[in-house]
Amino acid sequence: MNIKAFLTAISRGEGIIAPVFCFTGALYNSFFFTNFLPLFSRRFLNSSVEWVRGEDEGELSVGLQTFSIGGSKLIWLGDTSASEVMTKKVADLLSKGYAGPHKIAFFVDSKRRLSGFGREHVLAVNTDDELDRECMNLLGSFFWPSLDMQFFLPSGGFPVKNFTLDDACMLLRYQVLGVWDRVEACWLSRLLPADRSLYTLGQYFFARDVKRFMAAWWDIRFLYPPEFWIVFWLDLLWQAWLTVTTMRAGGTVDRRQSYRLPFSFLQRDWKRYQARDLVVAHNALYGVDYTLKAGGNEHVLEHFLCRFVMNYDLSKVRN
Repeated sequence: MNIKAFLTAISRGEGIIAPVFCFTGALYNSFFFTNFLPLFSRRFLNSSVEWVRGEDEGELSVGLQTFSIGGSKLIWLGDTSASEVMTKKVADLLSKGYAGPHKIAFFVDSKRRLSGFGREHVLAVNTDDELDRECMNLLGSFFWPSLDMQFFLPSGGFPVKNFTLDDACMLLRYQVLGVWDRVEACWLSRLLPADRSLYTLGQYFFARDVKRFMAAWWDIRFLYPPEFWIVFWLDLLWQAWLTVTTMRAGGTVDRRQSYRLPFSFLQRDWKRYQARDLVVAHNALYGVDYTLKAGGNEHVLEHFLCRFVMNYDLSKVRN
């Protein structure tokens, strides 16, 4: 079932009943799910949501037994793709045919191959399908059922290639607030920069894909001031260091400490790095920050980025 069919069924009051709800897609829409699930659970499942985000393999099993107080619950596991432990646990639940008493919902990257899809006890919803005007109206009617209004697309269509549910929810809020004209005229290109730019930029940065990184960087570097970029790259390098340190020690990455990192880094690109590489890069970027605050040329940041993606000696960054 695609997301449009799912939303249509909800709007018609059709029974969306299944012990397991599996949302799939290329990108985890955390803003959408955070707002959607409590309303969906209360209105259509007559239950509340319990958020299980721990990566301990036993937490889900314990939760399924202890949440029985107060009736059936919708247990949300979040983005299970971020944890190998949770992915295996979910695959085990699917293969065994979990049937209740609670409802279980989770997100998994569409590239994952889990057994159990297609069975009667699993309702799979693909969130990747292209959103159109009808989808915007379905979403708007779900979140604001008391408002009698037509929700609409930006003039000229969507401003990005891969318009997501998170994007839709954000734009709908501006329409409800009645400030859409101003947002569309002045801020839309910054709210939705082309090609998921910040996420994609981080992906090319850590993959050291020089050609694609430089093309993406030149597309959006002037959308934000140097102060933003310094904080952005420092935060990204810090989370990368935490991830590499944890993974090389045989641990499991806490998603709260790696939420900015691209999925490709968490899955494979972290293996390119030693923790010291990222410490050196972090220190070099502090030097760039000092230079900029002292009135230095803004090109020093670009010099740092070029040397990093080309794997050159960062001690030679011109400060």
